[in-house]
Amino acid sequence: MASWSGWNPISGRKTFSGPGAFGAAIVSIRGTDNCVYTNRFLSGTSWEGWRQLPGIVTDTTPCVGDVNGGPVVFARGMNSGIYYSRLVGSDWSDWREVTGGGLTPSAPAVAGNVLLVRGTDDGIHYNHVDGSWSWRGWQRVAGGGKTPSAPAITSFGAGYLAVVRGTDDAIYYQNIGADFSTSGSWRQVPGGGKTPSGPAVAGSMVVVRGTDNGLHYNFFDGLNSWEGWQRVPGGGLTPDAPALAHSPGHSTLVARGTDDGVYYNFFN
Repeated sequence: MASWSGWNPISGRKTFSGPGAFGAAIVSIRGTDNCVYTNRFLSGTSWEGWRQLPGIVTDTTPCVGDVNGGPVVFARGMNSGIYYSRLVGSDWSDWREVTGGGLTPSAPAVAGNVLLVRGTDDGIHYNHVDGSWSWRGWQRVAGGGKTPSAPAITSFGAGYLAVVRGTDDAIYYQNIGADFSTSGSWRQVPGGGKTPSGPAVAGSMVVVRGTDNGLHYNFFDGLNSWEGWQRVPGGGLTPDAPALAHSPGHSTLVARGTDDGVYYNFFN
């Protein structure tokens, strides 16, 4: 039976925002100096160590994902533009702006080749990149949804699952097709869950910061059924949005602690 391993610190850095996470796992944070850092889990309880990605400062969470077959970090610049850096070999590339003029007041989110953001109109907008790193243009996710926080997205089935905090603090979801199209309306995750921050999603699991500052999780069956909200055991609290990474056999939950440290918890 799957269970949580318990909270452990990722030492060496603190953050004033929630973290980002992907895979097995790469973690991205905004440092207390507003610079972007990444760290990679190696094995057991061993982490590679924090690496700065120079050339940008941000006041929100950077996100990390696998785009076109390699790790990519996205960050909101201080001009509200959206920038990315690719891991090429053992080095991170210079930052480049996502073309198309997209702006966001919050952290971006990425899954596969799809980038999802809260627009300056509080609407939810997406862009996708092709194999030659050409961005195809910003589009509004169907359904007219709005959010006051960063959105979340994961690869799911043949397409993608987007999850957001609504303007009523409830949690909503919608599918994005494999052809990058959207249709229909945003649906509320049942069970009355509320959050004061953006959600996290990876695989079939959604995790949110509850109104009690605890971490709460739920599972989606891919149709319309949810398992129900449960509290992550261990008493962890966070003042910000959590991050969630998924790889075959386990998920990694990463959160900013009340001491601004970065903590992780495995579910397997």
